[in-house]
Amino acid sequence: MPHSTLKLIPGVDQNRTLALNEAAISESNLIRFIPDKQNIALVQKLGGWVKYFNASLPTVVRALWAWEDTNATTYLGVGAEGDANNGAGLSVISNGQRTVLTPTITELDLGIYTQSASIYTPFFFACTGAASGSTATIQITGYHFFEIGDYVYITGMSNSYYNGSFVVTAVPAYNQFQFTISTLAAATATGGSVGYGNGFVTRAGSATVDVYIPGSNLNSYSSIYIKTPISVGGIVLFGLYRTQYVSINNFQITARDALGDPQPAVTNSASVNPGLGNMPVFRFTNEQSIVYVYFPDHNYQAGDIFPVIDTVNAGTVRLLGNYTVLNVGDENGANTTTQFSIGADNTATRINPIQFTGTGTVASVRVSLGYGVTRGDSITIIDCPTAGYNVTNGRVVDVTTTSTYTEIKYLSSATGTVDSSTPGFSACLLLVTYALSNAGFADIIVYRSPAPLPTGTGFGVGGYGVGGFGNGVIPPSPSAATTATSGTGSVVTITYNSTNLFNVGDQALISGVTPAGYNGLYTVATIPATNQITFAGTTIGAQTVAGTITNLTTAGAPITVTDWTLDNWGSDFLSCPVGDGIFIWSPDTGSSLASIIAEAPPVNDGMFVAMPQRQIIAWGSTFTGIQDPLLIRWCDVNDYTSWIALPTNQAGSYRLPRGSRVVGCIQGPQQGLVWTDLAVWAMQYVGPPYVYQFNELGTGCGLISRKAAASMNGIVYWMSQSQFFMLGASGVEIIQCPVWDVIFQDLDTSNLDKIRVAPNSRFSEITWYYPTMSNGGEVNAYVKYNIALRQWDFGTLSRTAWINQSVLGPPIGAGIDDQGTYYIYQHETGQDADGVAMNSSFQTGYFVLSDGEFKLFVDQVWPDMKWGLYNGNQTAHILLTFYVTDYPGQTPRTYGPYNISIDTEFISPRFRGRLLSIKIQSDLNETGTFWRLGAMRYRFEQDGKF
Repeated sequence: MPHSTLKLIPGVDQNRTLALNEAAISESNLIRFIPDKQNIALVQKLGGWVKYFNASLPTVVRALWAWEDTNATTYLGVGAEGDANNGAGLSVISNGQRTVLTPTITELDLGIYTQSASIYTPFFFACTGAASGSTATIQITGYHFFEIGDYVYITGMSNSYYNGSFVVTAVPAYNQFQFTISTLAAATATGGSVGYGNGFVTRAGSATVDVYIPGSNLNSYSSIYIKTPISVGGIVLFGLYRTQYVSINNFQITARDALGDPQPAVTNSASVNPGLGNMPVFRFTNEQSIVYVYFPDHNYQAGDIFPVIDTVNAGTVRLLGNYTVLNVGDENGANTTTQFSIGADNTATRINPIQFTGTGTVASVRVSLGYGVTRGDSITIIDCPTAGYNVTNGRVVDVTTTSTYTEIKYLSSATGTVDSSTPGFSACLLLVTYALSNAGFADIIVYRSPAPLPTGTGFGVGGYGVGGFGNGVIPPSPSAATTATSGTGSVVTITYNSTNLFNVGDQALISGVTPAGYNGLYTVATIPATNQITFAGTTIGAQTVAGTITNLTTAGAPITVTDWTLDNWGSDFLSCPVGDGIFIWSPDTGSSLASIIAEAPPVNDGMFVAMPQRQIIAWGSTFTGIQDPLLIRWCDVNDYTSWIALPTNQAGSYRLPRGSRVVGCIQGPQQGLVWTDLAVWAMQYVGPPYVYQFNELGTGCGLISRKAAASMNGIVYWMSQSQFFMLGASGVEIIQCPVWDVIFQDLDTSNLDKIRVAPNSRFSEITWYYPTMSNGGEVNAYVKYNIALRQWDFGTLSRTAWINQSVLGPPIGAGIDDQGTYYIYQHETGQDADGVAMNSSFQTGYFVLSDGEFKLFVDQVWPDMKWGLYNGNQTAHILLTFYVTDYPGQTPRTYGPYNISIDTEFISPRFRGRLLSIKIQSDLNETGTFWRLGAMRYRFEQDGKF
């Protein structure tokens, strides 16, 4: 009987049918191709992996970065998803230990103290006081907005014990609040005024601003991001600022102008704490899209850009983004120092209310859903049949929304119900006339850093190595040990070994206590003593093991993040959470957290370090706090604290003229590469004065997601929306993809940002890991391109982050195992899948056994494989299965699987047919083995006709 050899065409082709893909591979999993001297791709089992770090991680890893410091210590930076509860977002692994570096923040909505009440300053009230025991009750004129835990500042009371800063402990009525007072047993006071207990103090001629936020406890290495512009003392505070500790309730910042230079205040804002501050208030006129902004000492000129970071929904107008200042002053050209105008996208329009009801004190008006209004705004109502419901610039005291309407409450003496059944009701109209920024509260993010910043680089020169940044008072720790814990079943009392760590309303995190039911996050209800708090809880009994209590309100909570870009600046570790600032951590200082670079843009989509000149390149960046998806900014050469372009430095920016957003950037061969959703651009360093030259290299070849591009051997490869591309000496080229159906027909397009490119220079492979539509939004599959052979394969494997060979050795990837646990693995380190058998396999298309009308009979197959590594044990087993049919659409007959080893001389499957497909698979009962396909032969003879 004649013999023949099964010769495979290299690569995997899933686009072709099994019959069309004759003598080639159609299905694959965990295999690779190795070139030989005849340029034939030899198929073999994929290299194995083991855990790089033995412990699992609490959340899915999205970014990895390897580097080595000047002491030859190596690190693996890990960027994972994280939130305030798990705090695992950012960490480093070194010497087998993982250190969490996740930046911590405190998000504040602060009422700012004012010295008068007006349409622009809604949180200042006349008041009187009365005491009963240790509880003081303050009666105000009007409707206050104070809540439990707020700090208030009272002045002018006839009894001076009521004057000062206090924390609200109860709100018994809309015009009353209470706090604890120890001096008075029973006394009254009149003639006072009250406002929020936070503010800013300026001194004429000085750029130093004192910030009073009770309980802030900010050290001299932290930063604050003021998102709502605040004017005080003739200057505007807006953006990121370094802080300098003064006391637990007070810190200082340095006001700076547009060039980054200190900006002295024009006037003294206040002589005592809590200081002052004004925020923008927006005024609307019916049937107009021009909005007048009240903002004292704004310093804007016509043509300037005014950012609105916190959305303002006022009636039919929505403000969010950058707005061009149209004119300075009001509609009459007056009040140029306090007002300016901007143009909204929509026109302010009056609407017809649905219904009025009133109690004689507070009125409620219902309006249609979608008409924007916020507590603290002002409304004007005209032509209501019950005149008492009409109001001019009435203050909104509460807003609730149902599935059918929005209900607005304001002060009114009217009573009864007025609706469409009331004669004349259809003439009634309502308009939001004034809207506050962020409901009238300062939007401030506190970035907390617990340790000094690195010296000798950006942070060690100028202001960061001298003065207040280099020395000063160390603030108290926000944590303490619990000395006693008890519970009644409804109230828990904690005693700790420090004093005055908490205020009512603070968030207390308790850990390590036994019974474990006491552990968790709680809101402080009362403070019986300076070293004691209570909160609501159901656990009963005394503690048997002490733990730790931390004030998260002052300590901060880990940032919430879904993805990172990572890099290193020499020994220092850089990280950028998507949509946030740029952070740095230095191993030399032993800092326990990454610290924000306050001079860098506060909002970015990503960053990388350009080489060789060493500059941080940030994309999707900002000048105003509003993210510009096409803006690229960079710092000065060798100075990541200098981002403002000056004739004396090489900081700068460029906005791409085409595309809708920058999707991703990398440092490529000899240049930076920038991808939009439409094109790829080169970012070539040319030195001063332009620093970088931008050229569009190709269009219609945009990047599909942030981390879908990589460079290897001087060539750049990336995945686009429906193609793969490469950039080499000949420019942009399409990579033919015979597994196109596998990825693009099953790609979960709602989770594109989870795609990860994985270069493996050891085997000249580029892999793209991606989420499929059937896997709940997470990465579970891959396609792989061998750049030497220009051949593809595919399979299933979860890798959510990857780095190529580095100072840490072979490639490292993060993934999710079969139990849904998150691990980090080192690849090319063995033959197994983290200690278990690897399910490597491939299946061919159909071999045509006979082109004529005859069938063939195959009675013997002689396997030929490499059954182990060179000079290793030749102990591998494979499972060999034959699929035989006469027609392409016919269900094939299965023969096998046959367990084959080096000891197998031949097998006798004895099948008849015209079309044959072969599947080779690893034996899942064995580990530590390797195989590579050779020249498999078979014996056949003619056996009848169709």
